[in-house]
Amino acid sequence: MPVERTVSRRGGHAATGLVIVIRRNGEVETLTSPQRAGGARTYTRGYSGVVDLDLSRGDVAVHVWLVKNPRGHVRGVIRVINDEGVEVLRAVYRRLKVRFSRGDPSYSWAVEEAMRILRLEKYVRKYTWPR
Repeated sequence: MPVERTVSRRGGHAATGLVIVIRRNGEVETLTSPQRAGGARTYTRGYSGVVDLDLSRGDVAVHVWLVKNPRGHVRGVIRVINDEGVEVLRAVYRRLKVRFSRGDPSYSWAVEEAMRILRLEKYVRKYTWPR
């Protein structure tokens, strides 16, 4: 999975990508630095790379990718990957809301937990999940 922390040349735009692994026993691991090189950077300054995941049965990985524009508005995509390496849920973050995009809404707990771990829950006004 790609991870990065890059900034544009003039410093207006910034991109951040990281992976949070939530283990079945409740342990949480945040992966922000790449294990190996690979993939292109979004912006010129900073680093990017790839993290290889080894998930046990019942583990879940959450890939968070956020971009900030010069006005300070943040948009992003949050993907939940199960232990088989399949994307089971995709949500988008825009205008202080996390909105369901596609997948199985029963994994919404992983998105909310990832936002809590990253201390971004104060920047989320509303979660919209299908019933």
